[in-house]
Formats: sequence, C-alpha cells, structure tokens
Amino acid sequence: DSGVNNDGVSNQGGITVAGLDSTDPASTWEYSLDGGSNWQAGQGNSISIADEGSFSVVARQTVGGQVSESSVALSLTIDQTPATVVSLGSSVGDKTIAVTYDAEMLESGSPSPSAFTVRQGGAELVVDGVSVSGSVVTLSVTTLASGSLQVSYQAPADAASAIQDSVGNLPASFSQIVVSDGYIRGAEVYLDANGDGVADPEELLNGVTSNSSGEILLDGAAAGGELIIKGGVNVDTGAVNELTMVAPAGYSVVNPLSTIVAEVIKAADSAVTPLTVEEAEAAVSASLGITLAEGEDLSSYDPLSDTSDAALSNQKVAAQLATVLVIASTSSEDASVAADAEAAALSNIANIVVTKAEANETVTIDAAVVAEVLVDETGASLVSTEKLEEIQETVAVMEQASSLDEVVVAQAVAIDSTAAAAPLSVDLKGSSDSGVSDSDDLTSDATATAVVSFDTAALDGTAVVVGDTVELVDITSGGSPVVATGVVSEADLGAGVIELTSSELPDGSVSLSARVTDVAGNVSGNAGPLGVVIDTTAPSITSPPVASVDENSGTGIVYSASSTDSGGGVVYTLASGSDSSVSVDSAGAVTLAIDPDYETQSSYDFTVVATDDAGNSSQQAVLLSVNNLDDTAPAITSGGTATAIAENSGAGQVV
Repeated sequence: DSGVNNDGVSNQGGITVAGLDSTDPASTWEYSLDGGSNWQAGQGNSISIADEGSFSVVARQTVGGQVSESSVALSLTIDQTPATVVSLGSSVGDKTIAVTYDAEMLESGSPSPSAFTVRQGGAELVVDGVSVSGSVVTLSVTTLASGSLQVSYQAPADAASAIQDSVGNLPASFSQIVVSDGYIRGAEVYLDANGDGVADPEELLNGVTSNSSGEILLDGAAAGGELIIKGGVNVDTGAVNELTMVAPAGYSVVNPLSTIVAEVIKAADSAVTPLTVEEAEAAVSASLGITLAEGEDLSSYDPLSDTSDAALSNQKVAAQLATVLVIASTSSEDASVAADAEAAALSNIANIVVTKAEANETVTIDAAVVAEVLVDETGASLVSTEKLEEIQETVAVMEQASSLDEVVVAQAVAIDSTAAAAPLSVDLKGSSDSGVSDSDDLTSDATATAVVSFDTAALDGTAVVVGDTVELVDITSGGSPVVATGVVSEADLGAGVIELTSSELPDGSVSLSARVTDVAGNVSGNAGPLGVVIDTTAPSITSPPVASVDENSGTGIVYSASSTDSGGGVVYTLASGSDSSVSVDSAGAVTLAIDPDYETQSSYDFTVVATDDAGNSSQQAVLLSVNNLDDTAPAITSGGTATAIAENSGAGQVV
C-alpha cells in the first residue's frame, strides 16, 4: 500500500495470497478482480495487477475436488499517474511560494529544499524549508520579494527526498520561466520538439500561457526543452508582442537576449566551429556590453528585474535590439514576408555579435548598426527610408534615457499604434452619489468622484496597462474639457477600475465620459456617457420659526414645516437635541405626543431639517409656546350663613 498507509490506494499491483493449502500437490487456486464474476487461474502465491483502476479482489482454492469459499474481498485502487503541477503563487508577506498540484500530496514526505531553485532579481534565493498540506507544496523563502520569479524543481533520484503524491507517485520536474520584452502576458508557448526553430502548430502547448508577470509554468519535457514564444501583450507598453522569441534548452528566461544567444549558436557552422551555449552567451555578453552579477549567466538573466548598477545599460541594449526586430517583423502586411524580414534582422544581429566578439570589441547600437541590421541578404533595406530614420531616432532616444520608464515610452512610441479600447463604463462612486439613493446619479457633490472601468485582459493591444492615463471629460456641450486625470497604477489595474475626482462642476445636468491615452500617446474613444445631475442648493424653509398651542388641547399636529426647492423631493426630519415629545413625518407634519399643560412645560424647542433628493439640507429652529388659559374655578369666600332679616321687612335687601 504505497503512499498513505491503509487507504486502499497504491501504485503497485502486487498482492500476496496467504493461507493456501499446499498439502495436496493437485490443489489449485484462482482469483477474481471483480468480486467473483470472472475468475483467473492463480500461480505461486501472488497476484499481479498491471492496469490502473478499482478492483475487488477475491481468491478461492480447490483441494481434493472441493472448492473453498471465496476470501474476504480486498478493495484496491491502482493509481500510477503522478500528480501534475497546476499553479504556482507567492506571498511576499508570508515569505512563501505555494506549488499547487491536481491531487492530494503525501504530507508525511520530506521533500528536499535542495531540489528547488528560486531566482529573483538576478539572485538565487535560498529555500529554507518545504512543507506539504493537501495538494499544496509550500516553499519557505525568507528573502522573497515582489517581482517575477524563476522557480524550478528537479526531481531527485532518491524518492525519499522527492515530492510524492498521496499514492507515492513521483511528479515530474517543473520550471517556471519568465518571458519578457517588457513582461509578456498571454503568450503562446511552443515546445520546439524537432529543433528547427519554427513554431509548428502541433508544437503548441495548449493551455500554457504567461501571466501578467511574464511567468510560464512548465512540467515534464517542456520544463527543459527548447521553447518558442509568440504573441501576447507587452505589459509595459501595452503593445502586441510581434517578436518570436526563443531560448536554448534549460533556460529559465525567454527574452531578446536569449533569442540572440540561440541565433548565434544556430549561425555557427556546427561542422567546423560549433559553439556551446556558454560560448554563445560569452560572445553576446561581451559584444553587447552586458554586465552580469558574479555567477550569473544569460540563461537566467531577466533585464527587467535587474537592480544592479548595470541594470539600465543592459535594459537599453535589450530594448533597442527588441525594438529594431519588431520594426522588421512588422515591415510587411504579408505574414510570410514579415517573418523573413525578422529572421534576416536577427541573423544580422548574430553576425554583428560574432564579429565584434572575435575582435574583442563592443558594439554600440547607433544609426549605422540599425541600418546594418535592417537589410536582407542582398543588402536591400527591409524598411522604408522614413521608417529607418524613425527607428534610428528611437534608438538614439533610448540611448540617452535616464530611466527604464523613459526607455519604455520610447519603445511604445516606436512600435505601438493601437489605441486602448474605450473605457467600459463610467459611474459615480457610491459615497459621491449623495442623497436618498447612491445609484441615481443625483448628487450635491460638485467635485464628484467617478469610477471608470476598463479592459485589462484583451490580447489585441487594446487592454489598459500600468502607466496609461485616464481622463474624465465633460461632454455636456459637445466638447470634451478634461475635469479629472489619473495614471493607472498596479492597484488600479488589478481592480480593473480607477477613481477620478472632478474639478468643480456646475449645477444642473452634466454628461460625463472617459477616455484612455496609452503610453505611446494613442487616444481611445470615449466611454458611454454618464448623465449626472448636480444640485448644490439646499431647500429654503418657508414655515415660521414660532408656533403656539393651547394648553389642554390634547395630542396631535402642532406645526407644519414647509419649504421650496428647485429639485423637489424634500423630506423632513428633526435635528438631534429636539424635544423628545415632538416628532415629524416626512411631509413636515410636527406632532406633540403629550397633552400640553402650561404649568408643567410652557414651551417646546425643536429644529426642523429639510433635505432634498440630492442630499442638500437646511434647518429651522422652532419655538412652540403653550398658551396659558384660565383653567381655575373661582374660590367662594363668603360665609355659609346669610344675615338674618325680619319677616315682612320688604324685598331688595342685601343678606
């Protein structure tokens, strides 16, 4: 029972049959793999199952013509298919790299950290430990930082030190490589099985592509094979990748420099002066002036992650050559002609590299070199005079660049003529959509915040990338004055939206839209309009600040609030601090909850708040006086007995 014990799953099909009666030489035994429906003659004292699947194994013996009862069934699943790596992710906060497989892994195993290689920013990182939980193998790397990662796993010969799935199968080696000329997202990946340098349709690795960091996860033969990269989008410039990039077998990077190394090897006469990969790398580095860290070589060098003093110089060379090759690859609308032009330019670069290396000289990528590269085998230019002059100027601008950002902009201007797609939508942010509803686009916020969403996934050059500029525009009167501007950040790109706060907008109906200007300066169309009503005028309360009520008049309505408002939809509330005996309904009717009594409370203070649909409000303090009425009966002070008078003394006397 390989892998996890006593789980009934194994990668081995050998079963020992115990308890056979060997006293009768004529005895026989047989077994069934399907619970007794079909039987096969047994040999020796074991059963061997070659196929994968689930089985119910029983056995029985015939001795002296008597057939025994079947044994207790053994339920067994044979699984000889190793788990396959499906994803690799990293957490800078946790300092971990998580390798996820398509099956449960053996948690009791002890994979060796030395089986893994992790590179980032030109340095090899130490793998401090390896743990297994469920389908995830986690590498602990205390020096892990943000950025693209090159990760490889070489399955050890010693199974005890290898990754195992829960059955005990050994997964294949894998490698996460990085493809860049600017990191390339959504690239097609080909395994050049026949080694002809051509991306044949049958060599396409279906389902394998690069993420936004240019990372490609490969396993099995592809992990160490010769790769060809086509298509995708440069996430720095936003342009479609027009280069066909390759790398020698075993490389963990695919970029313009690896492509030149492969071409130098290819250009050498293998029958006369064959070049090793190391010799080709040395020639490329020396002739192009590429400076690498001690112990580093071009097989793992990623110019974009380089942070050394030589980084910018190296990045310039890689970008200059890549841009020249793109100009060649896009020199004709005929795909075959364009491919031939790219091949010719690449071959010319390789020849220049070899010539300079042999002369122990360093080439400067200037106008003359550009012209030398952009010719066919007859010496005819691959591009028009105008295009040649443009690319020569671009290369010169790159040479003078003081930052990678400036290099990226120069490259984008030269190769990217495709504008981003119009933003997908424009809407008010909920917190800026004030009033009774946060989705009615009626607001009292004259400097409203809009949320602009955009496409980040397209592979045709219309997706937004970091560094693109998004403008919020007022199209109310048919023009498009800019009322807010923002540059797309990594966080914005991840969310697929950017928030823009407008300059002050006028009261009334306003129509807003948005557009994108990409790194190259191409301007998209406008997004669909967003109709917004700006209302910054609060209601004007017209009801008086005083009112009165007779005492002993009972509970009920004692005041009616009223107001005027241009937008309408006014509702009334009472401000905090108002007398607790008073309440108001939304229409403004103020009710006293107790029977007023002057002697108990001579007045009530409350503040009416009128709020319109846009959220504007005004207040009116009101004093409700209680009218003091004469509600006390007269007190009789005369005596209870009248003055006695004589009878017959006459009428009209006061008694």
